[in-house]
Amino acid sequence: IAADATAVAVNVTVTQPSTASYLTAWPTGQARPGVSNMIWPAAATKSTLVVAAVGTGGKISLYNQAGTVHVILDVVGYWRPAANVTPPQTVTFGYDRDGLRQTKTVDGTQTTTYTVEITDACGQIFYDDMILEVLGDSLLLDLGPDTFICEDQLLRLEVSATNAVYQWSDGSANAYLDVTTPGLYEVTVTKIDTFCIGSDYIEISEVLLPEVFLGTDTTLCLGQTLLLSASAPQNNSYLWQDGSIADTLMVQQSGLYRVQTANECGEAEDAVLVAFESCREIFIPNAFSPNSDGINDLFYLQDDGDVASVSLLRIFDRWGGLVFEQHHFLPNNPAFGWDGRFRGKPSTEGIYTWFLQVVFKDGKEELLSGSVALIR
Repeated sequence: IAADATAVAVNVTVTQPSTASYLTAWPTGQARPGVSNMIWPAAATKSTLVVAAVGTGGKISLYNQAGTVHVILDVVGYWRPAANVTPPQTVTFGYDRDGLRQTKTVDGTQTTTYTVEITDACGQIFYDDMILEVLGDSLLLDLGPDTFICEDQLLRLEVSATNAVYQWSDGSANAYLDVTTPGLYEVTVTKIDTFCIGSDYIEISEVLLPEVFLGTDTTLCLGQTLLLSASAPQNNSYLWQDGSIADTLMVQQSGLYRVQTANECGEAEDAVLVAFESCREIFIPNAFSPNSDGINDLFYLQDDGDVASVSLLRIFDRWGGLVFEQHHFLPNNPAFGWDGRFRGKPSTEGIYTWFLQVVFKDGKEELLSGSVALIR
């Protein structure tokens, strides 16, 4: 018999004693809530008694008019279980829409009404509903992908939620945060009305402004080279005036050299003037001693690479007499030097005057002169 039933019809078969006039479902003189007294004729059978409640142990007592129990009726039935759906969605019986299952797990992607259907052993069907309300997606926060700020730049981080409290990792409580330094930034938002909480974080790095310095204007000797470098850790790209894109440039000619470098935060450029000149670093001895001791026995031209060739070398004594002459030879070659002899004979000690006509590697030609002492 259902626990919450207001009345149930019970068919009772009983043999009445000949002296009894009727039976009642409650002792005489006591309250009979919801009970209908039935007058059964003597020896009547299959009468119907309406019962509102069942006594202790599931029994119904039938009394005569004097209040004496004549028969006790055992009531065999089933008590309907409660069908309440409450978090965490675990119930005794299965959900109709998912088959015979005692549990169901649901997500919170959208507001949904969930209905459970329960059939008891008596075949009675009961229902209960639960509404799962999704309060909106305003707390699905997104600060965006990790990013960077340029040197001396400000970046504003923003989130939006109505009727909410904001808490940033630096302690501020605005809906936005102005960032000027690199780091990890996090925000937590709490809805005041629903207490739902959402959070997100972002990693911000810093990119320095590009810079380049090629050095001061410079002058080099012919034959030398200069390596210009525009490299810097924050520079991403390079463009020289000749179209090359490396971070360095080898310079071998005079000119103005310019480079432009760039990164995500801007551009920078620099220029330098490089000149190559004949340094005329030649060595002509001012004395020699042709005594065959292997030391300073010859007078000849020496240089560090600026001289392309010697067109003419002439040497005169103190009276102006030509004692030695050589044409068109290379420097640093003793075979073209003077051994201190004139017509096969040793010249006398003294001061001799020389003249050189030199062609430098830059194409310039110069006439040089000086004196040398011959020592015996």
